[in-house]
Amino acid sequence: MFSFSDHSDIDLLKLYGPLNQLGYIYRSVNQSLVDTERLLALLNESTEVDDKPNAPDLLVSDGEIEFGVC
Repeated sequence: MFSFSDHSDIDLLKLYGPLNQLGYIYRSVNQSLVDTERLLALLNESTEVDDKPNAPDLLVSDGEIEFGVC
Protein backbone atom coordinates (compact mmCIF):
# COMPACT_ATOMS: atom_id res chain seq x y z
CA MET A 1 0.00 0.00 0.00
CA PHE A 2 1.28 3.48 -0.92
CA SER A 3 1.14 6.30 1.62
CA PHE A 4 2.80 9.66 2.03
CA SER A 5 5.25 10.01 4.82
CA ASP A 6 5.57 13.18 6.83
CA HIS A 7 8.76 13.96 4.92
CA SER A 8 7.09 13.87 1.50
CA ASP A 9 4.21 16.03 2.79
CA ILE A 10 6.75 18.66 3.81
CA ASP A 11 8.40 18.44 0.40
CA LEU A 12 5.04 19.04 -1.29
CA LEU A 13 4.42 22.06 0.91
CA LYS A 14 7.86 23.42 -0.03
CA LEU A 15 6.88 23.17 -3.69
CA TYR A 16 3.50 24.81 -3.21
CA GLY A 17 4.84 28.30 -2.35
CA PRO A 18 7.10 28.78 -5.38
CA LEU A 19 4.57 27.20 -7.74
CA ASN A 20 1.87 29.47 -6.35
CA GLN A 21 4.11 32.50 -6.94
CA LEU A 22 4.83 31.41 -10.51
CA GLY A 23 1.10 31.03 -11.12
CA TYR A 24 0.48 34.52 -9.73
CA ILE A 25 3.21 36.02 -11.91
CA TYR A 26 1.85 34.23 -15.00
CA ARG A 27 -1.69 35.50 -14.34
CA SER A 28 -0.41 39.05 -13.75
CA VAL A 29 1.64 39.13 -16.95
CA ASN A 30 -1.21 37.60 -18.93
CA GLN A 31 -3.70 40.17 -17.61
CA SER A 32 -1.27 42.99 -18.36
CA LEU A 33 -0.92 41.81 -21.96
CA VAL A 34 -4.70 41.63 -22.35
CA ASP A 35 -5.08 45.13 -20.88
CA THR A 36 -2.38 46.47 -23.22
CA GLU A 37 -4.10 44.90 -26.22
CA ARG A 38 -7.42 46.50 -25.21
CA LEU A 39 -5.75 49.89 -24.71
CA LEU A 40 -4.10 49.76 -28.12
CA ALA A 41 -7.40 48.80 -29.73
CA LEU A 42 -9.05 51.77 -28.01
CA LEU A 43 -6.32 54.15 -29.14
CA ASN A 44 -6.73 52.95 -32.74
CA GLU A 45 -10.44 53.80 -32.85
CA SER A 46 -11.37 56.80 -34.93
CA THR A 47 -12.45 59.95 -33.15
CA GLU A 48 -15.91 61.46 -33.46
CA VAL A 49 -14.59 65.02 -33.72
CA ASP A 50 -11.54 65.84 -35.83
CA ASP A 51 -9.60 69.09 -36.14
CA LYS A 52 -10.09 71.16 -39.25
CA PRO A 53 -7.27 70.87 -41.80
CA ASN A 54 -4.37 73.21 -40.92
CA ALA A 55 -5.90 74.02 -37.52
CA PRO A 56 -3.43 75.71 -35.16
CA ASP A 57 -2.38 73.96 -31.97
CA LEU A 58 -4.29 74.92 -28.85
CA LEU A 59 -1.84 76.64 -26.52
CA VAL A 60 -2.84 76.66 -22.86
CA SER A 61 -0.59 78.57 -20.48
CA ASP A 62 -2.68 78.25 -17.35
CA GLY A 63 -5.92 76.41 -16.88
CA GLU A 64 -8.29 75.02 -14.36
CA ILE A 65 -11.06 72.43 -14.46
CA GLU A 66 -13.89 72.65 -12.01
CA PHE A 67 -16.65 70.08 -11.61
CA GLY A 68 -19.86 71.23 -9.99
CA VAL A 69 -23.25 69.82 -9.16
CA CYS A 70 -26.08 71.08 -11.34
